[in-house]
Amino acid sequence: MSDQRLPPETFYWGLLDAGSLPPTPPGSPKRRVQLGYLFESVLPHPIESVHAAYLPVGGGTMLACGIGHDTLQAYREEGWTTLGPASLPDVARLQELEIDPRSINLLFGPFESPVVRGQRRRWVAHLAAACVLIAGLLFVGVERRIVQARNEASAYRALTHAVYERVLPPAGPNAQPDEARFLSEVRTLERTRATPADDAAIPDMIPSIANVFARWPAGLQAQTHALSVGPDTVTLTTIVPNNETAQQLITDLGDLGGWNVTQNSVTSTNDGVQLRRAWSRVGGTP
Repeated sequence: MSDQRLPPETFYWGLLDAGSLPPTPPGSPKRRVQLGYLFESVLPHPIESVHAAYLPVGGGTMLACGIGHDTLQAYREEGWTTLGPASLPDVARLQELEIDPRSINLLFGPFESPVVRGQRRRWVAHLAAACVLIAGLLFVGVERRIVQARNEASAYRALTHAVYERVLPPAGPNAQPDEARFLSEVRTLERTRATPADDAAIPDMIPSIANVFARWPAGLQAQTHALSVGPDTVTLTTIVPNNETAQQLITDLGDLGGWNVTQNSVTSTNDGVQLRRAWSRVGGTP
């Protein structure tokens, strides 16, 4: 059983002028009470014993269709899911209304069909179960993302620590954090590096150094202590066995193109004879 349609004379009918009623939301309990008072004026019984449905038909007019509680309850207990008129009453004014009588259902509210109520409860239960399942899946997904993020953060920290261990000296018991020590090292290196503008101002010293070593006599017994190269000066300090070797080295080195000899110093030491020879760039600072 599903839909039960009864003759129109089984029901109470009325056209209600609802335009004079205070504004209330359609379908609200207060609205039904207001329409019930209007419908009661054309009923042979008190409105408390009649269950009614109200349909708007335009111009502030409502079509009321009602049936007694006892009659409705009997049909409800038979298992019908919907109940209403098979047609509209044979009244000219009602016949003019463009209303499908099968759209009227009086099995609602306290007289709702147990079948419909059970179906709705099952639907709500299924919906609740689906919501719980979706919430559970979302929770698991979020937890997995959190675990993954923590693992990635841990791996990043381990990698960062390994890099710090490779580039930083061993830390003492009261050392600063690795980040601060690394930043200090970077700033120290930045201070020891020239800017691009400074680099452009410093001439290329490689040809001058190569010129010095190109003049170095083959087979000379000597121990070079220092070779200092600056923008405008080159200084060589070496130890040779005796004065004769020192003089030979001075002669072989001779003059460098574009440089003036500014110092020739021969000094006896415990290890032999120290020769210190310095050049100054022509046009540079002597």
